[in-house]
Amino acid sequence: MNQIEEMEAVQSLANVEAEQNILGGILIEPTTITRCAILTPEKFYQAQHRIIFRALLDMAAANEPIDIITLNDKLEARGEVENAGGLAYLIDLSQNTPSAKNISRYVDIVNDRFVERGLLRASAVIEKIAVSKDGETVAEKLSKAADELAAVGKDAVKRETKTFSETVEDLIGDLDKRLDGVRFGLPTGLMKLDEMTGGLPNGNLIVIAARPSMGKTVLAENIARFALKQGKAVHFQSYEMSAVELARRGMAAECNIPMQNLKTGRLTDTDYGNMPIYVSQVNNWKFDVNCDLLNVDELCFLAKEKKMTTGLDLLVVDHLNIMPRPGRDEVNELGYISRRLKNLAVELNIPVVLVAQLNRGNTKQADKRPNMADIRGSGSVEQDANIIIMPHRESYYNKNENPSIAELIIAKNRDGEMGTVVCGWKGQFMKFEEEPDLTWQAPKRSEYDPYSV
Repeated sequence: MNQIEEMEAVQSLANVEAEQNILGGILIEPTTITRCAILTPEKFYQAQHRIIFRALLDMAAANEPIDIITLNDKLEARGEVENAGGLAYLIDLSQNTPSAKNISRYVDIVNDRFVERGLLRASAVIEKIAVSKDGETVAEKLSKAADELAAVGKDAVKRETKTFSETVEDLIGDLDKRLDGVRFGLPTGLMKLDEMTGGLPNGNLIVIAARPSMGKTVLAENIARFALKQGKAVHFQSYEMSAVELARRGMAAECNIPMQNLKTGRLTDTDYGNMPIYVSQVNNWKFDVNCDLLNVDELCFLAKEKKMTTGLDLLVVDHLNIMPRPGRDEVNELGYISRRLKNLAVELNIPVVLVAQLNRGNTKQADKRPNMADIRGSGSVEQDANIIIMPHRESYYNKNENPSIAELIIAKNRDGEMGTVVCGWKGQFMKFEEEPDLTWQAPKRSEYDPYSV
């Protein structure tokens, strides 16, 4: 596209009449400027309209009276009256605008044309990114391109300014929902956990950290499947397991089929009878599993693309410590990953669940329960996470402890309380449950058995 064609394309993405009707509407009825909250002067195509709208905003902010004469006086004081078209143009704006009744519609039109011009500018920037030879990887270029589109997308959101009184009314309505059992965030499927965290809020980074075999991935899978059952769109980025392995674990949990049976293929009639339940469920799930070794920039691009195309309500990343990275500085590199995922959660307005590994140090302590300092590369991860959940099963270390009891230690909860949730663990089915089996009894010790504990 040559310069003339580009100029014509930009001009075609403007609606000067809508801009004039907004300015004329404010001159007719100054209070309608409150219905222009999503507009900034830069969103007007014509330079003179940007000058006039900026003056009107300043006058409204200063609680100054607005009419043709006062506006002209403001522009004269700023030395901008000629650039704005003079008094004659202000009179034309007022006289040629039939009424201020449709100003909200004109505001939407002007905002939409600004977004479309932004897309045109972004396409030019993306073209330069694509052809640049500055040594960037394809993933880095894709991430930059996605950021350009995301910046344009922010302007497409229709924002509205509310009084504090209206905000308090929203708060009361939100509290009514809480009384009805509605949670702040995405439910996890474990009621006691949701009571402490309020669910997994949008825009939050939720870290599930534990030692191997504690069930950190199982908890992430449980949360993902519960979201799917609520009709949510979920992307599961797995660096440890294949899609088939995830499907097998899901079948074990949903159909109560022992994992050992699924691994060996020795299925009972009951197992076979339960399988159709799982198959029929997944047909309706909006579930994507990716097992490619994507770095965090590639993953962020993929998530942004899904959000814009098919939709995305929850991202699960399993797990932090084996995501591809240069490997030169673990602490800084893990910190970069956690910050990128935190920013992604905010940008896409979804919860991001990040599974992480603990250091081995806590296994040498008398009390094996983990704390945040045990997270590998803990400094930045602790800072970036909104919620940190640490699954712990004492029976892993002590065979005399009930193996069906699991603790979910909430080590950080930025907007709620911390503490421990006791729930059930069914390792053979790869799932957590609301309550443990308290009928379990420890095996009796034998004085003749030197290995009994």
